[in-house]
Amino acid sequence: KMIDQHPSHADGATTHPDQISVLSGGYQLLAVVAERASSLFTNDMAGVKQLFQSLSTEPGAVKPAVAQALWAMSKSFIGCSGDTMVRLQSMLLATMKAHSDDHRVRLVVCQWINTVFPFDHAPSKLLLLVCRGDGSVDVRQEAKKGLLPPMSSDNKQLVGYPGFGEMVQMPVSYTHLTLPTKRIVEISVVAVSFKKKERNRIM
Repeated sequence: KMIDQHPSHADGATTHPDQISVLSGGYQLLAVVAERASSLFTNDMAGVKQLFQSLSTEPGAVKPAVAQALWAMSKSFIGCSGDTMVRLQSMLLATMKAHSDDHRVRLVVCQWINTVFPFDHAPSKLLLLVCRGDGSVDVRQEAKKGLLPPMSSDNKQLVGYPGFGEMVQMPVSYTHLTLPTKRIVEISVVAVSFKKKERNRIM
């Protein structure tokens, strides 16, 4: 509320250093609260959606603080399941599509995927496969991290990839995702790529 009601948001102009400082401080405070009392934000899908919107629209000097708040809030959703998990994955997909021209938003979406969802979660793995073709190096690297399975100290894979059948049965909303390079990644292409990764890991 403090951020929304600040005068700089009311008149649409946020250029003065004092305004930038106040806004950044508000997001940093939100990050601290989210870190120390994560249960307050569990299931707060509206708040997450608003923060992603802010990450796209706030001035450049404020965006690092917004990203910090989003990173802190992601920990509130670790271990989510059922309806919460479904709504979250749908919201992240919609965010990726709505802000396909903003690499910072796409990067934070990938960070959320890698933080919140288990490794064998098929919808998130499909999104990461698509993001491996992103026009931004940062996004591609973050997606790559999420596609490498967790390993034990003796170099054994701890969690398996989702089954190939799960990947090809994803809803139609996952069929296409327009990348910043204006390429369209087809589900058949990423599914075949995923199958090769799975086979290579086994071999």
